[in-house]
Amino acid sequence: MLTFTVFDRDGRPARGIAVESAWTFGTDDVPLAARVRGETGRIVVERDGPESTGLCLLVELDPATAPDGRTVNPGALVLKTSLLPERREPYLLTLELLRHAIMLALNKLEEWDLFDIPETDPDMAQLAQGRRLFTDALIAHRMKERLAEADRLAREALSLVVDACERLTLRHAERALPERLSGRLYARTAEAVARHTGDPVPPGTPVAAPGTTPIVLHHAPLIGCTVNPAVFDAASQQAIALSCDFVGVPLRWSALERSEGKLSWGESDRWIEWAVRTAKLPVVAGPLVDFRPASAPDWLYIWENDYETLRDLIVEHIQAVVTRYRRAVARWTVTSGLNANGNIRLTVEQTLDLTRIAVMAVRRLHPTAQVQVEVTRPFGEYHAKNRRSLPPLVYAELLVQAALPIDALALRLQAGQPAPGQGVRDAMTIAALIDRMAALGKPVVISALGAPAAAIPVDSSLVPPNAHEEPEPNVDAGRWHGEWSPQRQADWLAAVALAAASQPAVHSICWQEVAEGPGGVSAEMPFGGLIAGAPRPALARLAETRNAFRDGRVPPARIPD
Repeated sequence: MLTFTVFDRDGRPARGIAVESAWTFGTDDVPLAARVRGETGRIVVERDGPESTGLCLLVELDPATAPDGRTVNPGALVLKTSLLPERREPYLLTLELLRHAIMLALNKLEEWDLFDIPETDPDMAQLAQGRRLFTDALIAHRMKERLAEADRLAREALSLVVDACERLTLRHAERALPERLSGRLYARTAEAVARHTGDPVPPGTPVAAPGTTPIVLHHAPLIGCTVNPAVFDAASQQAIALSCDFVGVPLRWSALERSEGKLSWGESDRWIEWAVRTAKLPVVAGPLVDFRPASAPDWLYIWENDYETLRDLIVEHIQAVVTRYRRAVARWTVTSGLNANGNIRLTVEQTLDLTRIAVMAVRRLHPTAQVQVEVTRPFGEYHAKNRRSLPPLVYAELLVQAALPIDALALRLQAGQPAPGQGVRDAMTIAALIDRMAALGKPVVISALGAPAAAIPVDSSLVPPNAHEEPEPNVDAGRWHGEWSPQRQADWLAAVALAAASQPAVHSICWQEVAEGPGGVSAEMPFGGLIAGAPRPALARLAETRNAFRDGRVPPARIPD
């Protein structure tokens, strides 16, 4: 059992501690089954087994003053502790969260070669101030009568360190991206591979330097946006034409085949025809197999416990869709969210088998297309409750080890919606996730980047069924440097897109939806579109990012004060 001491901002034992979205993890960040409960002044974690355990939960960070006088306020973010052994004495929660944040910062600074930044630099000075406060908090923590003081020091340091980490993440991106955009990184890597193997690298082939796993792509990151099939208007078309390199067209099975055997192609036909004939843009279509509640047709649940029939129906559906659109679609998202194994439950063996069968079916029907598999809830908290699921990185690694013929691994990075798995995380944590996925040796696609332009109440009826892989209560998702607003959405888009694009294995970045319906209604996220009657600032920021990549420039991005 682990216990954590928790104080409120006034230095008193905290009351009403929210742990609904808290979860635990073990080695390699694999989620563990545990019982987490909040009591007055403490969090208790009960789990079977003696191994070290970490805790991950949403934390409200306090404003703090940086050494240069700025006030930083990272918001309410999902943070984690380091792995901790069981002990009788409680841990101080803020101190352990701070310990992990500093460890992540030091690891990434070394990995990104950022230790050459002088100590007088504002961001490095801010990080150093956080580390000094960490030392002060450790000293105060040794005396029980100073626990509240240790918590106060750790709170202040945590805000400074997290904010500095985000700023340093963008600094790294600004340094690394020019080498990628200019083609120099690819040329050097291809030359090293040719020297190592003795054979020239075919033009445009993804390459990995000898002795490393992450690959380098020859082109700049592509920028796209997914359309709303129900909204086919001039504003959406103009937005995509001016800001995107490709068009994402969702092919939700529930919309294509509401009644078994009766296919309806109208909404997808018009968008695909417009993209190919008018906009002259490549189409990324899918996912073909997606078991989220609003994507799976109601009649499919009849076959949930008959895997053979379910598999045959899926293959039949794939054949119908791919045959119809194979002359227009350049890239297919074949499956989505099978790693989470929610809504329609499968065994682990069936999950992997269905992924393989779906990919091979698309390959057979459309050999020249690019194929990708989409991983949802990529931080994997669902696995703590659903042991028949597969953690995201484990699922992706199994696909790679099985030599499945996929061209990319796709990630859904949606934040700020009060739904499980969409908690807000800082830019360094997101960059670290992409780094780990890229280490598997496949190109990485950000297939659904998204954040809201307004706060979404936890009890909002606007949260769509597609925000859940299975029936779960809505939970607070947090905030990024203040309340969500149109400008905050645009800043988040720019920061995360820049952090992702600096990874040379990232193939493309696609915003979740171009336009939402009246009142913020959306199949993906309320207030999550680029257009809501009028364009939002995020649309201009998406176009600015795309144009900068095309011109070989680093797009502007900032961490709000």
